[in-house]
Amino acid sequence: MTTAEVKSQIEAGSTAYEIARRHGVTPSAVYYHMKKFGAPRRHIKYDPAKHPAIGRITHGAALRVDGKRWPEYEAYISAKGRCTNPKDGSYINYGGRGIEFRYISFEQFIADIGRRPNSRYTLERKNNNGHYEVGNCKWATMKEQLKNRRKGLRRRIEHFTDAELLSECSRRGILEP
Repeated sequence: MTTAEVKSQIEAGSTAYEIARRHGVTPSAVYYHMKKFGAPRRHIKYDPAKHPAIGRITHGAALRVDGKRWPEYEAYISAKGRCTNPKDGSYINYGGRGIEFRYISFEQFIADIGRRPNSRYTLERKNNNGHYEVGNCKWATMKEQLKNRRKGLRRRIEHFTDAELLSECSRRGILEP
Protein backbone atom coordinates (compact mmCIF):
# COMPACT_ATOMS: atom_id res chain seq x y z
CA MET A 1 0.00 0.00 0.00
CA THR A 2 1.42 3.36 -1.03
CA THR A 3 0.49 6.95 -0.23
CA ALA A 4 -0.79 7.37 -3.80
CA GLU A 5 -3.11 4.35 -3.42
CA VAL A 6 -4.45 5.67 -0.12
CA LYS A 7 -4.97 9.14 -1.60
CA SER A 8 -6.92 7.77 -4.58
CA GLN A 9 -9.14 5.65 -2.32
CA ILE A 10 -9.82 8.61 0.02
CA GLU A 11 -10.72 10.76 -2.98
CA ALA A 12 -13.07 7.97 -4.11
CA GLY A 13 -14.92 8.27 -0.78
CA SER A 14 -13.41 5.50 1.35
CA THR A 15 -12.67 5.97 5.05
CA ALA A 16 -9.41 4.98 6.73
CA TYR A 17 -11.11 1.95 8.28
CA GLU A 18 -12.42 0.74 4.92
CA ILE A 19 -8.96 1.08 3.39
CA ALA A 20 -7.33 -0.69 6.33
CA ARG A 21 -9.78 -3.55 6.07
CA ARG A 22 -9.29 -3.86 2.32
CA HIS A 23 -5.50 -4.03 2.66
CA GLY A 24 -5.44 -6.12 5.85
CA VAL A 25 -3.53 -3.51 7.85
CA THR A 26 -4.25 -1.46 10.94
CA PRO A 27 -5.83 1.99 10.57
CA SER A 28 -2.65 3.57 11.96
CA ALA A 29 -0.81 2.39 8.84
CA VAL A 30 -3.43 4.16 6.72
CA TYR A 31 -3.23 7.31 8.90
CA TYR A 32 0.51 7.44 8.25
CA HIS A 33 -0.13 7.75 4.50
CA MET A 34 -3.08 10.10 5.02
CA LYS A 35 -0.92 12.44 7.07
CA LYS A 36 1.63 12.58 4.23
CA PHE A 37 -0.88 14.15 1.84
CA GLY A 38 -3.00 15.99 4.44
CA ALA A 39 -6.32 14.16 4.20
CA PRO A 40 -9.21 15.87 6.02
CA ARG A 41 -10.16 14.49 9.48
CA ARG A 42 -13.66 13.59 8.25
CA HIS A 43 -12.17 10.48 6.64
CA ILE A 44 -11.01 9.18 10.02
CA LYS A 45 -14.36 7.93 11.25
CA TYR A 46 -15.19 4.62 12.88
CA ASP A 47 -18.59 3.01 12.79
CA PRO A 48 -18.43 -0.35 14.69
CA ALA A 49 -21.54 -1.65 12.93
CA LYS A 50 -20.12 -0.89 9.48
CA HIS A 51 -16.48 -1.77 10.18
CA PRO A 52 -16.10 -4.68 12.59
CA ALA A 53 -12.70 -5.98 13.73
CA ILE A 54 -9.88 -4.51 11.68
CA GLY A 55 -6.36 -5.83 12.15
CA ARG A 56 -5.63 -5.79 15.88
CA ILE A 57 -8.74 -3.80 16.78
CA THR A 58 -11.32 -6.20 18.20
CA HIS A 59 -13.81 -4.04 20.06
CA GLY A 60 -13.44 -0.55 18.55
CA ALA A 61 -13.14 1.15 21.94
CA ALA A 62 -9.38 1.45 22.33
CA LEU A 63 -9.11 4.77 20.51
CA ARG A 64 -11.63 7.44 19.62
CA VAL A 65 -11.30 9.53 16.47
CA ASP A 66 -9.58 12.27 18.51
CA GLY A 67 -6.87 9.77 19.51
CA LYS A 68 -7.93 9.44 23.15
CA ARG A 69 -8.99 6.20 24.81
CA TRP A 70 -12.64 5.60 25.60
CA PRO A 71 -13.22 6.05 29.37
CA GLU A 72 -14.49 2.47 29.74
CA TYR A 73 -11.36 1.12 28.07
CA GLU A 74 -9.16 3.41 30.19
CA ALA A 75 -10.83 2.06 33.36
CA TYR A 76 -10.32 -1.52 32.12
CA ILE A 77 -6.62 -0.99 31.35
CA SER A 78 -5.99 0.89 34.60
CA ALA A 79 -7.64 -1.77 36.77
CA LYS A 80 -5.72 -4.50 34.96
CA GLY A 81 -2.44 -2.64 35.53
CA ARG A 82 -3.13 -2.06 39.24
CA CYS A 83 -3.55 -5.81 39.69
CA THR A 84 -0.88 -7.24 37.38
CA ASN A 85 1.96 -4.73 37.00
CA PRO A 86 4.34 -4.48 40.00
CA LYS A 87 5.69 -1.21 38.55
CA ASP A 88 2.24 0.44 38.77
CA GLY A 89 2.10 2.95 41.64
CA SER A 90 -1.11 1.42 43.00
CA TYR A 91 0.00 -2.21 42.72
CA ILE A 92 0.73 -2.49 46.45
CA ASN A 93 -2.94 -1.75 47.27
CA TYR A 94 -4.34 -4.11 44.63
CA GLY A 95 -2.18 -6.88 43.16
CA GLY A 96 0.17 -6.65 46.11
CA ARG A 97 -2.60 -7.59 48.53
CA GLY A 98 -4.00 -10.37 46.37
CA ILE A 99 -6.65 -8.57 44.29
CA GLU A 100 -6.79 -10.28 40.89
CA PHE A 101 -8.04 -9.03 37.54
CA ARG A 102 -10.23 -11.87 36.27
CA TYR A 103 -11.95 -10.37 33.23
CA ILE A 104 -10.93 -12.35 30.17
CA SER A 105 -11.52 -9.53 27.70
CA PHE A 106 -12.73 -5.96 27.36
CA GLU A 107 -15.91 -7.29 25.78
CA GLN A 108 -16.64 -9.38 28.89
CA PHE A 109 -15.96 -6.34 31.07
CA ILE A 110 -18.44 -4.16 29.14
CA ALA A 111 -21.04 -6.94 29.04
CA ASP A 112 -20.81 -7.14 32.84
CA ILE A 113 -20.97 -3.47 33.85
CA GLY A 114 -22.10 -1.67 30.69
CA ARG A 115 -21.10 1.80 29.49
CA ARG A 116 -20.17 4.50 32.00
CA PRO A 117 -23.30 6.61 32.73
CA ASN A 118 -21.40 9.93 32.69
CA SER A 119 -18.04 11.44 33.60
CA ARG A 120 -18.82 11.53 37.35
CA TYR A 121 -18.73 7.72 37.53
CA THR A 122 -15.63 5.58 37.98
CA LEU A 123 -15.00 1.87 38.36
CA GLU A 124 -15.68 0.33 41.77
CA ARG A 125 -15.60 -3.17 43.24
CA LYS A 126 -18.78 -3.96 45.21
CA ASN A 127 -16.77 -6.09 47.64
CA ASN A 128 -13.66 -4.04 48.33
CA ASN A 129 -11.69 -7.18 49.23
CA GLY A 130 -12.94 -9.07 46.18
CA HIS A 131 -11.38 -9.37 42.74
CA TYR A 132 -12.09 -7.45 39.55
CA GLU A 133 -14.45 -10.09 38.19
CA VAL A 134 -17.93 -10.61 36.78
CA GLY A 135 -20.56 -9.54 39.29
CA ASN A 136 -18.21 -7.60 41.57
CA CYS A 137 -17.74 -4.37 39.58
CA LYS A 138 -19.96 -1.40 38.86
CA TRP A 139 -19.83 2.29 37.96
CA ALA A 140 -20.07 4.46 41.08
CA THR A 141 -19.81 8.12 42.05
CA MET A 142 -17.04 9.31 44.37
CA LYS A 143 -19.61 9.67 47.17
CA GLU A 144 -20.56 5.99 46.80
CA GLN A 145 -16.92 4.94 46.64
CA LEU A 146 -16.02 6.78 49.82
CA LYS A 147 -18.45 4.49 51.65
CA ASN A 148 -16.69 1.38 50.31
CA ARG A 149 -13.15 1.71 51.66
CA ARG A 150 -10.88 -0.52 53.69
CA LYS A 151 -11.20 0.10 57.41
CA GLY A 152 -7.54 0.99 57.73
CA LEU A 153 -7.99 3.89 55.34
CA ARG A 154 -11.00 5.48 57.06
CA ARG A 155 -10.59 8.57 59.19
CA ARG A 156 -10.37 7.99 62.89
CA ILE A 157 -13.56 8.78 64.76
CA GLU A 158 -12.11 11.87 66.45
CA HIS A 159 -11.56 13.46 63.02
CA PHE A 160 -15.30 13.47 62.22
CA THR A 161 -17.39 16.53 62.96
CA ASP A 162 -20.49 15.89 65.09
CA ALA A 163 -22.75 16.15 62.03
CA GLU A 164 -20.61 13.73 60.01
CA LEU A 165 -20.52 11.23 62.88
CA LEU A 166 -24.30 11.33 63.32
CA SER A 167 -24.82 11.00 59.56
CA GLU A 168 -22.48 7.99 59.31
CA CYS A 169 -24.02 6.25 62.34
CA SER A 170 -27.49 6.82 60.92
CA ARG A 171 -26.43 5.49 57.51
CA ARG A 172 -25.09 2.29 59.10
CA GLY A 173 -28.22 1.77 61.16
CA ILE A 174 -26.38 2.23 64.45
CA LEU A 175 -28.48 5.24 65.38
CA GLU A 176 -32.03 6.19 64.49
CA PRO A 177 -32.24 9.66 62.85
